[in-house]
Amino acid sequence: RCLMLHDAFTGAVHALTDSTDVEIALEAGVHYADRFALVVHAEPTVSAAATWCGGGEVVVAAAPGWEVALASGEAWEGLAAGPYTVTWERAEGGCAASAEVVVPEVCLGDFTADASRGVPDLLALLPHLQGSDAVAAFDCDCDGSLGVSDLLEFLVVFGLPCNGE
Repeated sequence: RCLMLHDAFTGAVHALTDSTDVEIALEAGVHYADRFALVVHAEPTVSAAATWCGGGEVVVAAAPGWEVALASGEAWEGLAAGPYTVTWERAEGGCAASAEVVVPEVCLGDFTADASRGVPDLLALLPHLQGSDAVAAFDCDCDGSLGVSDLLEFLVVFGLPCNGE
């Protein structure tokens, strides 16, 4: 999180960290009501996901007031599997941080993410073949819809491990 000290008298804003020293000249004996305010800004929450057809994507939860980017400058979608650094900074400055997220490997037909393609995956696929909002997760042939062709693509790899052994 980002903790900031706002000085209403001077308009100054100070980002506070474990190592921040803030020095403010105050007159002795003067009451400064409503001069200072501590504001906590929750930092963005980032995660990564991937689908067989769409590749990986980095997802940022709503982050008003933050400028968020991938350190590599890449687009947020269509990413290869692997680690990515996400950076963020308050639009008004003062607070900045980063985090690493890992876009997972995707294995055609491994709908249960257990590195194999078996009965549990078949049972996950079957209910979606007659229409579903989960097209991206179960679209084995990458045609943007779910149907018999997806089942046939899945059956080609049924019983095979994802690591190629």
